[in-house]
Amino acid sequence: MKIICELNEFLLLNSMQVKVDIGCDQLMSIFRTLPKRQLKQLKAIEQESKKKESMIDLETLLLHGPVATDKQLEIIAQNRKNLNQYKRQRLN
Repeated sequence: MKIICELNEFLLLNSMQVKVDIGCDQLMSIFRTLPKRQLKQLKAIEQESKKKESMIDLETLLLHGPVATDKQLEIIAQNRKNLNQYKRQRLN
């Protein structure tokens, strides 16, 4: 299995970007040889990327998710009113 990997300033010390077609084993051996500082940077980049993806998913869900109908909103309001009334009766 081949992986197309973009090696950017992170691996090439801010000098240039290059696309390389390497195997998964080769990529893993590159990761194993990284100094701790660069490995931490790589992990931070990965976490930030995941965070951005999850934020996009949340945004998509909120913008395109289900919407309550007027009837459902009426039922929710009535249920809330009934629960509040029940709480007041229990306290008295």
